[in-house]
Amino acid sequence: MQYLKISNKGTVNRLLLEYIGLSTRRDNPGDTTVIGEKGSGSKLATIGALRLGLELTISSHDASGPYRLSFEQKEMDVDGRRFHEIYFVYSSPDAADPEKTVVTRKASSRMIESFQGWDQPIGDDDLKAFKAVREFICNAYDNDKSFVTGPAGISAQSAPGETAVYLKFTEDLKHILVHPSRYFKFMAPGVQLVFGAQGIGQIYRKSDPDKTRLFLLGVLADCSADKRRTSIFDYSLDKKSLLSEERILVDQNAYDHELGRLLGQLSDPTLCKIILANVELGKAPLEAHLMWYISDMSQASKAAWLEAARDLFGDKIAVADDGKDAAMINENAKQIHGYRLVAHNHYGPRRFLKYLGFPGAADVLRFGEFDIVPYGEFDRASQDRFMAAFRLFAINNPAAVKLPIYFFLPKDERMARLLGFAGIGDRAFKEMWIAAKSATELPPMRSLFETLMHEARHCRTGKGDIDRAFIDRADQEIAEIAFREDGHIAFGDEGLVPPRGSGLAKPVFGPIETRRQELRSAGITKIPEYRRK
Repeated sequence: MQYLKISNKGTVNRLLLEYIGLSTRRDNPGDTTVIGEKGSGSKLATIGALRLGLELTISSHDASGPYRLSFEQKEMDVDGRRFHEIYFVYSSPDAADPEKTVVTRKASSRMIESFQGWDQPIGDDDLKAFKAVREFICNAYDNDKSFVTGPAGISAQSAPGETAVYLKFTEDLKHILVHPSRYFKFMAPGVQLVFGAQGIGQIYRKSDPDKTRLFLLGVLADCSADKRRTSIFDYSLDKKSLLSEERILVDQNAYDHELGRLLGQLSDPTLCKIILANVELGKAPLEAHLMWYISDMSQASKAAWLEAARDLFGDKIAVADDGKDAAMINENAKQIHGYRLVAHNHYGPRRFLKYLGFPGAADVLRFGEFDIVPYGEFDRASQDRFMAAFRLFAINNPAAVKLPIYFFLPKDERMARLLGFAGIGDRAFKEMWIAAKSATELPPMRSLFETLMHEARHCRTGKGDIDRAFIDRADQEIAEIAFREDGHIAFGDEGLVPPRGSGLAKPVFGPIETRRQELRSAGITKIPEYRRK
C-alpha cells in the first residue's frame, strides 16, 4: 500500500490524540502563526478519515516512550441498533525486549457514525478527504514550518524528536499535492501574494479559474461555484473566530465584512484599478459585493482608490442611479451634463464610489442656482420672438397652451447647460421653464419654439429624455414643418412680425412671487429676489 507521509520535528503526547478539547494552542488565540486552537481537529478528522476508508497511522514519542497509533472498529448493539465504536490501537516496543512489539487496545467512546460533516467536501470543492488531511497537515505546520510531505511504502516508527502521520495515498490526496495553492497557501512555493494587511489578511493570485476559494490563515475555508460569488483573487483572513469547529465559515456575512476591511487597506492604485475595471465589466461579482463593506479607510487607501477611479473612468464620473426613473436620470446626466456613468450593475460599487465622494447621477441633475425673470423685463425684440414662437406652438400643440411658463437666468454652469425644463419638485411635468440668454434677452425664435415643444412633450408624457439625440431630432423636424406651413423658408428671426388679434392663444405666465416662495420653502434651489441690472 502506498501512503502519504506527513512528518515534522516535534513530538506529541498521545493523550492529545485521544481527548477532544485537549489542546496546547489556546494560550495565545491571537497568534496568527498558529492555525489550530480548538483541540478537536485531529480527533474528529480521524473519524472522517476512517469513514472514507483512509487507513491512518500516527507515530511519535512522549514521556511513555515511542508509539504508533492506528485505529480499529468494533460493532456494538444498543437497543437493537448497530453502531461501530472506534478503538485506539497502540504499538510500542517492549521495555524488556525492544525487538518485540506490545499492542494495546483502548475504547475511544467515539462512533464511526458521528460528526457526519467530516467526510464531506468544503462547499463546492470536490475532495471528501480534505478536512481529514487538513488537520494533520495543519498540526505539522504549527509544530514545524519546514514539515515534509511525500510518498511512503510502509508506516514506520518516527525518528526520535519527530512525529509522522501516514494516510492511505488516494486520488484526493494526490490532487491536493498537485494543486496545493487551492488548499494550503503555505504549501505552494510558487503562490503569488498580491497584498497583505497586518492583522487582517492577504490577497493572492487566483488558484482556481472556475471557483472562488476563500481561506483562513492560508487554509481553505470556503469554496463556491456560484457565479454571483465569482472573484478575481483568492482571499485569506487572519480572524480565527470566523470558523466553526469544523473549520468552515460560521457566517459568510462576517467574513465578507472582514474582506471589506482588507480592501479598505489597499494603497496601490494599480491594484485598485484592476479591481474596479473587473467590477465594472461584471467579471468580479464578489469584489463588487465587498465594496459595500469598505469603510474607515486610511488617507493613503482613499487616495489610491480615487486615483484608480479617475485613471480608469476619467475625471468627470457619476454613479449610475438605480431608482424608479433610473433610465431618464442616467441618460440626462450623461447627455446633458457630460458625465460618464459607472457602477450600473451592483449596489456595492454604487455605495463605495459615493463614499469616495463621486456624485450620483441624481445629484448631477439637482437644480443649481438661477434667477426667475419676469416676462416684462425682456426687451421688445425678445418679447416679439417669444410671441411668434408661442403662436406656432399653440397651432401645433393646442392642448398645452394652458401650462404655466417661467423664464430663468442660469447662475452656474449646471443650469447654463439647460435650454429649459419641465417643472421642479412636486410641479414636475406641470409647468414649463425656459432659459434666458441674459436678464433682458431671450434666445432666438426657433430655439424658443423647440424648447416649448420639447418641455410640453415632457409634460404630456410625464417622461424624461431617454435618448436625447432622438428627442432633439424630433424637435427639429417639427420646427421645420411648422415654419414651412407658416410660409417661412429661412429659420432666422429677421422680418418676424409679432402676432396680433383677439383670436390667438395667449401664453400663461406663472405667478413668480408665489413660485419663488414655494421653491424656497422646498429648499430646491437658491432663488434670490430678482433685481434688474
